[in-house]
Amino acid sequence: MRKKIIILAKKLAKNSFDGATGAIDLEYVRGMVAIILESPERTRYVFLKRYQYFLGIEQLNRTAAIEYAGDCDVGIIHARMEQFARQKLQLRAVPIPELVAGLRVTLGDRIWERSIRGDLEAICRG
Repeated sequence: MRKKIIILAKKLAKNSFDGATGAIDLEYVRGMVAIILESPERTRYVFLKRYQYFLGIEQLNRTAAIEYAGDCDVGIIHARMEQFARQKLQLRAVPIPELVAGLRVTLGDRIWERSIRGDLEAICRG
């Protein structure tokens, strides 16, 4: 029974996002929570916790974080990341002067970095 709950919660979390914008569809989530609350009491808590957990993972995998120093056209990078992920992504762009020059892009648990600071740290690690 627990395995079925996990599989269903994961599917529901994937469907909880608007395909056109990549943002969480709040009406869908409200509807799913209402349905979950009508489920048997012995499975309700586990189901809600799993759904919440997978929503968090999906949100991370659907948000491209671009940290940059200097001039950067984040629109081009965002478009490339959407091509890479094959889905619409939310964008979080943050200027970080400590990178010296360059950028760091994060999508889920993947990080791509091309910055002077990253290169210097790599040289120091040897």
